[in-house]
Amino acid sequence: MFLLKLAAQNLRKNNRTYLPFYFSMIFLVALNTVTQLVVRNPGMKKLYGADEAIIIFNLGAIIVIIFSIIFSIYTNSFLLKQRTKEFGLYNVLGLGKRELTEW
Repeated sequence: MFLLKLAAQNLRKNNRTYLPFYFSMIFLVALNTVTQLVVRNPGMKKLYGADEAIIIFNLGAIIVIIFSIIFSIYTNSFLLKQRTKEFGLYNVLGLGKRELTEW
């Protein structure tokens, strides 16, 4: 229970660090959802030149997924750089790498 309270307190105190991360992840999920909805829409088959349009939209969806992966790795590394002091504090409190990775 102590660790849960510590995590909640950390999220409240460091919202300037976490809010951009949350917003970027929400944006990436929304972007991927919209592109997948456009690609999987049954109305796409009714378009003029539907085969080419479906191929182009599938390639666009792949590019969006690759962009999302790269951007999420970048934002995660930025967040981890901000948390190095916090990890040091956890180590002082007696938590090792095993306990930190289980969260």
